[in-house]
This record gives sequence, structure tokens and C-alpha cells, in this order.
Amino acid sequence: MPKLEVHQLRRDEVYKDIIRVNEAHRLDKRQRLIKEGQVCLVRANGRKCFAILRGYQPDSAPQIRMDDYTRGRYRLDLREGQTYEFEFRKVRFVGKLRWVWNASEIGYQVASQLAVVSLALGLTALLLTINWKWLRSALHALFAILKCH
Repeated sequence: MPKLEVHQLRRDEVYKDIIRVNEAHRLDKRQRLIKEGQVCLVRANGRKCFAILRGYQPDSAPQIRMDDYTRGRYRLDLREGQTYEFEFRKVRFVGKLRWVWNASEIGYQVASQLAVVSLALGLTALLLTINWKWLRSALHALFAILKCH
């Protein structure tokens, strides 16, 4: 797990859940490179949060860049200029849903919540349609049996 010094992210990237780390330090537990743009579970200082890992190219110094919100007490509780040990783990579909559902960018949140509600409504309609067809055919069969007697 890399030890990285914490620095401020660029102003235009604040509240976007972005963490910038040079690829030399953007490694998982097995020392495999994590591609840019991956949603990851980030652990540091006994805390964790979800974020999008991006590159930082000027040099390969052991630095990590994040905004105040990600550094702050509601997420990782880190101090700028201090060095901490970090762990990065790529997440699968459910982890990405958890990230986007709680993203600090309200646009991500609203879009994801609408998508989940739409999916739930679609599945409910599908189940009701399937069950109605089954129920209707079962009732027809029952009436046919009763007419025969």
C-alpha cells in the first residue's frame, strides 16, 4: 500500500469525487495498475470512501490530490501536507451504484436515482404483466374444469 502525501485538487475538479494519483502509485493490493477513470474504494486513516481515480502526470512523486470534501471529516479525515498509507480497490457494479447514489456531485445522484427508480418500475410492470397472464390462464383453466362437471 503506497504512502502518499495529501495535496489539494484543482478548483475545477472540486465536488466531482475525483482523486488524482500518478500511475506509479495507482496500484491495488496485488500491485496491479488501476486504469484512469475507475471507481474505487479508497481506504486511508481508518476510513473509506468511493472515488474516481485519475492520473497526475507532472511527476511520479508520492502524492495524492483530492478536494476538501473528500479529505474532510465526513469522508477520509485527512490533513493536507500529511502522509498517509492508502489502499485502492476497484469496485464492481454494486460498488459503482453505491458511489453514484452518494456522490457529492448532485447531477450524478439525481441521474442514478432516476435510473434505479425507472428500473424498479419497469421490473414491477413486467412482473405484474407476467403474473396477470398466468392468473388469467389459470382462471380460464379452472372455469373450463368447472363447466365440465
